[in-house]
Amino acid sequence: MISKRKSILLVEDEKDILDLMSETLEENGLRTIKASDGLDASLKLKNESFDMIISDLHLPKKDGTTLVQEIIQEHGNDLPILVVTGDLDSYKTDISMHKCLNVLEKPFDLDVFAEKVLKILDPRKYVEKEATNSKKIIKKGELLIKQGASGDEMFWVVSGGFEAFKSEDGNEVSLGNITSGELVGEMSFIDHKDRSANVRAIDDSEVLVIPCSKFIKVLESQPQWFKNLVKNLSLRLRETNKKVHI
Repeated sequence: MISKRKSILLVEDEKDILDLMSETLEENGLRTIKASDGLDASLKLKNESFDMIISDLHLPKKDGTTLVQEIIQEHGNDLPILVVTGDLDSYKTDISMHKCLNVLEKPFDLDVFAEKVLKILDPRKYVEKEATNSKKIIKKGELLIKQGASGDEMFWVVSGGFEAFKSEDGNEVSLGNITSGELVGEMSFIDHKDRSANVRAIDDSEVLVIPCSKFIKVLESQPQWFKNLVKNLSLRLRETNKKVHI
C-alpha cells in the first residue's frame, strides 16, 4: 500500500476491463480517473495532473500509440506510463524504447496488475521488500566485499558510503566511491565470476542484502532499472580506465 494517495489515469475502451482495473487500484489506495478513448484521455490530461498513466494501445478516436507519444512529448520521462496490450509486436515496434514506459501483456491477473503499478510508482520500496528483510551494518574501515571471493548477492547502500579498490602487489588501486542509493556487487551478478575488487566502508554504513535471484524480478518488471544498471557499469568502467594504466 502506498501511503500517499496518488492519481492514475486509466485509458481503456472495454468498459468491463476499465472498471475492474479501477476497482483493483482503488482497493490498493490509489485514486483513478477513467477514460474510454484517446481523445477523452487527452482532454483529462489538460485539466488535471496525474502520477501515472495506464493505457491500451488500440483505442477509438485517438490510438494509444499517438496518445503515449503526445504524453512523452509534453512530460518527457517524468510521468510513468504503463502500456497494457495484447499486441506486444506493435508496442516493441512503435514506442518501447522510451525511458518512462513499462508494459503488461493482456490478458493479465488483477493482482499482478496491481503489483506492477505499485512497483512502478515506488520501485525503491519494492527493492526493499524483495531484499532479505535483514539490513547489514558495516563499520568504517570494514570490508563489505573481498576481492576474489565468491558471491551471489548485491547490496543497496542505504546510508554511508564505500570505496572500491583493487589489491595488486601489496598496493591499492582506487576504483571509485559508492554512495547512498547505489548498488554495489552487481558485477558478479552480470558475469557470475568471483568478486573483481574490494569494497570498504569509508563511513559507518548500512546496506540491504539483495539476492541476485530477487533482483532479476526487479529487472524484469522495471526495464528502466536495467538501462540504469548498464549505464552505471559503463560509467564505472570509464572511471576505471582513467585510473588503471595499461
